[in-house]
Amino acid sequence: MNFDSKYLIRWGLPGWVCILYFIYYLFMIDKLNLSDMSKNASSLIGSFIVVFPLGVIVGYLVYQMYFILLWITSTNELRNIKTLNVIKESNLTRLPEKRDEVYYHTEYMWHKYLVMQEEYKMNYISDRYRHLLTKKHEAGSLLTALVFSMPISGALVTRCIWGELSTFDMYMPVLNVVLILYMIRTYLYYHRNVDYFVAGFLKDMIKNKI
Repeated sequence: MNFDSKYLIRWGLPGWVCILYFIYYLFMIDKLNLSDMSKNASSLIGSFIVVFPLGVIVGYLVYQMYFILLWITSTNELRNIKTLNVIKESNLTRLPEKRDEVYYHTEYMWHKYLVMQEEYKMNYISDRYRHLLTKKHEAGSLLTALVFSMPISGALVTRCIWGELSTFDMYMPVLNVVLILYMIRTYLYYHRNVDYFVAGFLKDMIKNKI
């Protein structure tokens, strides 16, 4: 089975984030001694060999959870509000009543007009659309991994409150919150960018302005 290297980042990064926070937690509660591992080269290499592919597996599961959560929590308006408005204003088709079918129909209309374009136009639009969509989902999966790491951050904060850890040990939980806020902004940027891109091109394609 061919494994594209791009999946190492797409799936690996969210997985490695989750594993990093878990390892950090074990280290902070004295269940893991990194200094001893660093002295033993074979142990360190063995741990890396295990963690590297495990991160990809965990990341893949996080990636799937992201899509499940996105599908459950999103309405059609949140998924593609501008694109949906373009289709409504065109009066070319009647939208289904069911929420999921509205989304499917919107995707159908987008691809229907896309394949009607000249090849060089279709290739450019498709490549740009794929790039934006990939960035959106990468940001979404990383955001999901950071959210999944929050219980560990919460456990560390609780131990700090109990006096088992010092406030100086709280940089990872703080970093967790900062990264979540940053990734929310990043995700929303690409989400809106994809919707604006599709809506703009679909509107022009319907009016034969491309």
